Amino acid sequence: MQKYGAACPQCQGRGRRVSRAWLRARRLAAGLTQAEMGRQAGVSRAFVSQVEHGQRLPSTRVVRAYEAL
Repeated sequence: MQKYGAACPQCQGRGRRVSRAWLRARRLAAGLTQAEMGRQAGVSRAFVSQVEHGQRLPSTRVVRAYEAL
């Protein structure tokens, strides 16, 4: 299975990526479970898990939800 990084919304096509580790670290630093993060981002807990494990690419909305923590 191919692993992905998430496109950084502020990078505006400059090719920078947001790492899975950064996403997970942001969530944990905020003291949120994957289910709580999913509710804040408007996605399922399973989707949050898939993003943090590199199985899915997050939308800009999801990355912004992590940035807002």
